[in-house]
Amino acid sequence: MLAKTEIKIEKNVALPSPADRSRKYPFNKLEVGDSFAAPEGVNVETFRNAAWAFAKKRGWTIAVRKTDAGYRCWRTA
Repeated sequence: MLAKTEIKIEKNVALPSPADRSRKYPFNKLEVGDSFAAPEGVNVETFRNAAWAFAKKRGWTIAVRKTDAGYRCWRTA
């Protein structure tokens, strides 16, 4: 059985905007034609999935490709 604990209700606490959250990758800063290199040692599948999910929510298209220097993400539309 859980012990009863009192939870304090607080008023007038500002809700941070979604833009205030830090992001692991700068997808939100990409304009069409922009790209950025993935951090060295990144898990490629995780990186691709993050790019795909971010783009899908916004109706964008993003491409992730392997280059001589590592993986890179482009905003294509």
